[in-house]
Amino acid sequence: MCIAIYDLCSFVRLKVDYCVWRGVTCDNVTFNVVALNLSSLNLDGEISTSIGDLKGLLSIDLKGNLLSGQIPDEIGDCVGLKSFKSVSSLSPDEPEDVIVSAFQKLTAFFHQRPEQKFVFITQHGLLPLVELLEVPKNRVTCSVLQLSNQIIRDNTEFQENACLVGLIPSIMSFAVPDRPREIRMEAAYFLQQLCHSRYAILCY
Repeated sequence: MCIAIYDLCSFVRLKVDYCVWRGVTCDNVTFNVVALNLSSLNLDGEISTSIGDLKGLLSIDLKGNLLSGQIPDEIGDCVGLKSFKSVSSLSPDEPEDVIVSAFQKLTAFFHQRPEQKFVFITQHGLLPLVELLEVPKNRVTCSVLQLSNQIIRDNTEFQENACLVGLIPSIMSFAVPDRPREIRMEAAYFLQQLCHSRYAILCY
């Protein structure tokens, strides 16, 4: 059984404008479903395995319903959903390999789907990156810097956001001689992007 009125089983096949349905958010360009906020709607039944057909899904909230059964394995086909959740739920005391892997996957995802960076910033902001830059491990630092560079690349709005949340002072501290070369290069590239933007004055 699919989730009641939303018929997740046929999102991909339906010839209707499901982007106007309550709780459904679509990409403005591709019109793929990118977010489902279906919390507290008294939905029942099981989540269909066809959830995996929503390849562009990045966020889903089903709490406060009467759903039964298990979360289908096919949800693992929603690569962006996994990447977003992994990074947004990380804490500084997570194992190094877990943090590095999550950031590398999200960086690669944004490289392939740059239009999805807006969804990530809207939902999570840049504060999780600031917190994880405090982890005293070079591999973690480098992966966070790489993701930061991928996010703000060619986007002045995200660059302004980075200024406002205090990401700049944190990253400047890595552009010094006693840091490993790879980290210095990533930090320098981040600062270079800001210096060439119209928001450079906000950062200094």
